[in-house]
Amino acid sequence: MNFSNSLIKDSHYDIEELTPKTKKSDGVICRNCGKGIWIPVNPDFEINHGFTCSNCGAYANFDFSDVVIE
Repeated sequence: MNFSNSLIKDSHYDIEELTPKTKKSDGVICRNCGKGIWIPVNPDFEINHGFTCSNCGAYANFDFSDVVIE
């Protein structure tokens, strides 16, 4: 899966550095407020769909379209 081409819906923020594999320890700065970092909604998983800013509460969600599990 090529995450760089993933669509991000319901987000009006510039989050170019954010990927589904981003961890809290990566310290990706929220460009909305410039103070917080993006924190995965489910930090125990390797891949995350949702992220929240630790300062302003902005939310970003990756949409992976149709996922087929065999």
